[in-house]
Amino acid sequence: MFFEISLSIRAGIPHANARVLLNDGNPAALSSLWKRAKMPESTFDEMQVIISFATKHLKDFKTTSDYGKHLLEYLQYNSYDKTIPLMPYMMSLISSGLRMRNVI
Repeated sequence: MFFEISLSIRAGIPHANARVLLNDGNPAALSSLWKRAKMPESTFDEMQVIISFATKHLKDFKTTSDYGKHLLEYLQYNSYDKTIPLMPYMMSLISSGLRMRNVI
């Protein structure tokens, strides 16, 4: 929800609209939101893969550590760590266990 609200504020659109675009499953919809929110183009491919996984599987896991573990397995199994430039960095953030409570 934090990510959805942040993107909606940056894009200047209602939160409900950002949620629809994020959960749409259409890369063009996400790309439009990403550009409107002035997010770095260099991170779009990584986040598109992660958001796609999240929209399909987030409710499948009871804990964030289970989710993170399965997300990392998915990324490695599909070789995204080798085919998408910043994915190894994203994976290191995911595996670090960093949570919002550690940042705020």
